[in-house]
Amino acid sequence: MSPDPVHIEILLTDPGSRDGRRLTSPFVEVYGEWTLPLFPDRPWVMVNFVASHDGRVSYALPDAMGGGSVAGHCPADTWLMGLSRARADAVMVGDSTLRIEPEHIWTPRFIHPSWSEEFTRLREHDGLRPEPLQVFLSLDGRLPDHAAVYEDPTLEILVVTTTEGRRHLSGSPLASRVEIMVAGDERVDPTVMMAGLRRDHGVSVLLCEGGPRVYGSLLGAGVVDEVLITRSPLVIGASPDHPRPSLVEGVAFEPGTSPRVVPRMIGRSGDHLLVRHDVEWPHRGES
Repeated sequence: MSPDPVHIEILLTDPGSRDGRRLTSPFVEVYGEWTLPLFPDRPWVMVNFVASHDGRVSYALPDAMGGGSVAGHCPADTWLMGLSRARADAVMVGDSTLRIEPEHIWTPRFIHPSWSEEFTRLREHDGLRPEPLQVFLSLDGRLPDHAAVYEDPTLEILVVTTTEGRRHLSGSPLASRVEIMVAGDERVDPTVMMAGLRRDHGVSVLLCEGGPRVYGSLLGAGVVDEVLITRSPLVIGASPDHPRPSLVEGVAFEPGTSPRVVPRMIGRSGDHLLVRHDVEWPHRGES
């Protein structure tokens, strides 16, 4: 399959001078330079979401739970999702996301198949495993019994959970299919999780694709480095009868403690904006 053309109008680019994992020329031609720093003790953590004009990430309706209905038709968004996955050693989502999208597989070829060969060559160039490690975050270890990701024997699956979650998973039919990491007794400690991913699984770059509470927990722990947001032109809204999740849930910062997300790249595709941000943290002395 030949790759379909992807058109992104670059409105702002600030590649900086950092060292790390760099893009190859087919992707630079579409998206520009994008370097991912590599650390010895934890992964570089990037987060990817699509959000509406008013910051909602889901309609929260039975037939419109995922981000696809928020994005509408935007091939550049699925291409960028594929590229982000192709750059990552592992892709992580929460168990709610797996429950909402049991047919999904978090690989580059699944989300944008026409660029599969280019994604494969990029991973080979970076010395990565053929497909990213599939990581699911679950406090209680209660994953859905059936999901497409379980059926693909080429995929490695890791469940990050609590002590209680491990007890449940160890007695479930999934025990022989997944590897388990315990990162806390009653809650998952993101700092412990990141150290374990780097130390035990060789994860240098981690991509998180949701949901909002997972993103909130990572922000609360101060472990997010980069955020990619596709801004949809849709207005979704919310009401007491129809609550809809926003981009960040489950954490609330006080004045003077809020992280800042600073745009480093802004692209336009049709009516959508694709924005990549660096995250700056007050406690690190960044400004």
